[in-house]
This record gives sequence, structure tokens and C-alpha cells, in this order.
Amino acid sequence: LSKATDLGLNNSIFADCTADRIVASSYSEFALNGFSVVTCNKIALSAPLESWSRMREAFASSGRRILYETTVGAALPVIGTIRQMVQAGDKIEKIEAILSGTLNYLLSTYNGSESLSSLIKKAKKLGYTEPDPRLDLSGTDVARKALILSREIGINREPQDVNISPLVPKAILDQSADLFYDRVEQWEEKFAKLYKDACSKGEKLRYVATVSAGECKAGIESLPANHPLAGTEGTNNTIIITSSDYPSPIVISGAGAGARQTATGVFNDILIAGL
Repeated sequence: LSKATDLGLNNSIFADCTADRIVASSYSEFALNGFSVVTCNKIALSAPLESWSRMREAFASSGRRILYETTVGAALPVIGTIRQMVQAGDKIEKIEAILSGTLNYLLSTYNGSESLSSLIKKAKKLGYTEPDPRLDLSGTDVARKALILSREIGINREPQDVNISPLVPKAILDQSADLFYDRVEQWEEKFAKLYKDACSKGEKLRYVATVSAGECKAGIESLPANHPLAGTEGTNNTIIITSSDYPSPIVISGAGAGARQTATGVFNDILIAGL
């Protein structure tokens, strides 16, 4: 930061493509030194309210901008769409969304012919998961995205206000990496029952985030086959936005993960920040 500041460049932009807490905690300092920030790092945007509010004040007082479209849905126009609706005076009543490409891949691919444990290993090999898949399965990443969306529509919740139900029980997630897959296999009979129960009703299992004035939650749900989220396959994301102006909701769907998509979104935010 000091070296970049010494250059005295106009309209400087700092791009954070990490998932690093120390980098995220530096955004206020960048703003106060004349930098706009573009980030796909969710940590600062889902921090406790006190830290989040201090960061926002730093950008407001410095006249710099922070752009974070890629924190939710990669390059999908989610944050920008919601912001424009709110600025136009629309009231967002509810957001329902599939926000994890990893979890959606697992749930949309599982059909009982291959074990969930095997699918998790396959997803890791394909690069869909974090290096430690337990981070995806905990639902923490989805909870951060739900919190960002909640704050974007003006409901400033704390992280602990998000009700998270992990895809697999916490007791399994707390196991060592070596024991994790064995414990998933032992638990899988219960997951298979969830799948069979959903199939018997003509429904599909999906990991859904819901944000409204009354709740902010993330967990596995059994959805009717004609529900817009039920048709989301593979690593895609789908976001359904219901508002006063759009009682028949806006649906945004497409690739919500991947290096190329995220890079495109970050680059687009850089172009906007430079205007």
C-alpha cells in the first residue's frame, strides 16, 4: 500500500482476488489512501456489523468506491440488479437462491447409484470444492452470501443471525480430514432416505438460501419439480427476487462459479470503478 501510494497515481484501484482475512481487513486503509476496491472476497462484506459499518464509512468519507458483484454468483448480475431496484425505490420482499455451485452439483447429480462420499471426492477432483470440502458442506460460504444479500436490501444483520443447516451433520464436519469420508459413508443412509422421500413426492433436493425481513437462512430443502430452483443443475446458481414492483419475480440464473466467470466479473467491476 505504501509503495502504491508513493506513486501518486490518480483513480487507483485495488483488486482483491484472495479469500484472505488480513487483506479484507485493509479495505478501509486503502479507501482512506485514495484507492477504490474491487473484490470477490466475501469476508469484509460479511463481517460483524461494527467492522462492516466502519468500512462503509471509510469509503463514504473518502469518496472512493467498493465494488463486489462477484461475492455472490460470480459474474451473474445479482448485486447490481438488487442495488438498482433499491435505488429506484423498489422494496425487496424476498430472495430465494441457490448460491453454491458445489452443493448444487452434489444434490443435482446424486441419484443413489453413486455414494455421496464418492461424489464429494469427484467434485474435489473437478475443482468444484475448496481444497477442504468440509468448508463447502458446512454451508458457511452460502451463509456469507445470504448475509451480503440481506445487507444489500437494507436488513443489516449480524453473521450469527443467519440460520445455517449444513449439508452433512456438524459432528461429521468436525472429524479430521482422514476420517471425514468414512463418517459420510456411515451417515449416508439418512441422506439416501431424504433423497428417496423427495423422489416419492416428485420433488428435488436443493441447498437454498432465503432472505427476507423475517428470516435469513440456508439449508437443504425438498422442492416441487416445477419450482425455479429445482431446475438448477450442475454448478449453476439461480436467484429469485420478489419485490413490490415485481410480485412475479425476477429470476437470474447461470454459471455462478468458476475462475473464468469470476475473473470476468472482477474485470467488469474494475472498468466500472475506473469511470
